Amino acid sequence: MRILLLCGVFSCSLAPFLHAQDAPAIRVEAHEVLVPVRVFSNKAYEVPQLDASDFHVFEDGQEQQIQKVISVRAYDRMFNDNLGVGDEWARTPRGKWTSFRDTALSIASPAYVHLIAYVPPSSKPESCHQIKVKLDPKDASGGRFISAQVQFGQKVIKEQVDRRKLLVLSRTEYCNTEHSSYDPLNGTEVSKVLEQYAAATEARKDGLSLQASAFYPESGTARVYVGLDFSSIGNQTGIPSFNISLLAMIYKKDGALATRFSDSTQAGCLFVRRPTLASYQLCKEGIPNHYETQVDLSPGDYDLRVVLDYGGQLRRVQVPITVDKFDAKQLGMSGIALCKRFHKRSEPEQSPVPTMLFEFLPLLSAGMEFTITGDTHYKKWEPLIVYFEAYEPLLAGAGSGNVQFEVRIFDAKTGEARDGTGLLGAQPWVQAGNPIIPIAEKISINKLAPSAYRLEVQVSDSAGARTGWRTTSFTLE
Repeated sequence: MRILLLCGVFSCSLAPFLHAQDAPAIRVEAHEVLVPVRVFSNKAYEVPQLDASDFHVFEDGQEQQIQKVISVRAYDRMFNDNLGVGDEWARTPRGKWTSFRDTALSIASPAYVHLIAYVPPSSKPESCHQIKVKLDPKDASGGRFISAQVQFGQKVIKEQVDRRKLLVLSRTEYCNTEHSSYDPLNGTEVSKVLEQYAAATEARKDGLSLQASAFYPESGTARVYVGLDFSSIGNQTGIPSFNISLLAMIYKKDGALATRFSDSTQAGCLFVRRPTLASYQLCKEGIPNHYETQVDLSPGDYDLRVVLDYGGQLRRVQVPITVDKFDAKQLGMSGIALCKRFHKRSEPEQSPVPTMLFEFLPLLSAGMEFTITGDTHYKKWEPLIVYFEAYEPLLAGAGSGNVQFEVRIFDAKTGEARDGTGLLGAQPWVQAGNPIIPIAEKISINKLAPSAYRLEVQVSDSAGARTGWRTTSFTLE
């Protein structure tokens, strides 16, 4: 019997659970339903790692036998980068939401999701059912109190709370249909609305910015990195919890659907009191303005359409994607990912339970992690970072090779050359025995006039091999 972790609709902070009944339905892929649950005290302290004896689950009003309860540590991370602070979270294997801000907030509290598994009664395909989760007011020994905790940096504060007064937050519906773990909204009413907007002749795109670039891990399968920015779509700070849903449709050149992915989160305000913290700060940390994911594609030309439902405001943005054939025996080059933000890479914190985002491959170079930007409009004070990978088979094993690259910038309107790096050596980024060279080069834009530009990159080596010119574009404001 297969189990799918159904955490794709969870968010990183407490705010998303205020209106859990309004969230998209749970999806089911096998013969076992997994209900994601989180438990909090009235002070928003979390109750971690409960077991099957603590819960009761009801489907359409009838109590069901719980098979098991799995504790999963939700992916939540806060970090300082070159432009401020990032607060990111994920509940699917590859997609993550981020709230980027220019002021630091040094709080990172681990979040635990309890996945309640039960075998549902027989039902028709596509049918949907109501579920309800209750916490037993007593433990196995008859006790009514349980430990809850909250973490501030390295400090953990615990308190004993009455089990009868705990807040149990879970989804309230599931539908008997198959879906991919990368597409948790598939089949829901939310998805149907977004699908119609993706196919519409006209759609609003203001407030959305999108970039997609293909990279080739050692397996040679193309992995397209997608970055979406939506900071200007609206400011919801100070209002109750609201939903954010995302759907991406990727079409082949002939118009056929190649694949799709979806995700959702909730944001808004949680008006609770915590030591040393104001509720306004908690409101801000739960509102994302950036989304990243990765999708595998075979060689070809594609049209990527992303639809975002931001608290009831629908927007759509689209970009073309080209995935080239990859030959690991020849000098090659990935696509170009333009970046603005980067931070020192730290090893993931070890946890006794599984952590989400286990299939996401970050853009890493020289000990730094780079964020692909969706918004390729730059201000002169923002760093323009060109991230790409060179693939040099001569470096495999104990081999050696002299790899170089060149960056050129042209005026997008006139085609005139405006700037360039000349040939630069890739040696600072070479890792012994690794044919993949992750290069992150900061390009000076101080002398450029405000305009739209085309940026090109080419890689060559000492054996005389040379790639074609990879191209992307940016705008200087």
